[in-house]
Amino acid sequence: MIQNNPYKNYYKNLFDSIPDYWDSIYNKDTFFGYHYQRRRQQIAELLYMTAPKPDQTVLDVGCGAGGYFPIYLSPGLIVNGI
Repeated sequence: MIQNNPYKNYYKNLFDSIPDYWDSIYNKDTFFGYHYQRRRQQIAELLYMTAPKPDQTVLDVGCGAGGYFPIYLSPGLIVNGI
């Protein structure tokens, strides 16, 4: 594994700075917020069940702004999004 991967750091910083607008849509008790939070929970459960190894690659098709990337990056996965 490459230490201090500049792309990983770049995208981590990018997604850590999601604007308040999107945060208010996805993380509050709204229709969209409920569905987004539920999908995020399901993805985390799926990752837990499949037990991917660090450095495995994940393809997130339809990732939008990449809101699920932190879930993938936390166990050390490599993420590609379209």
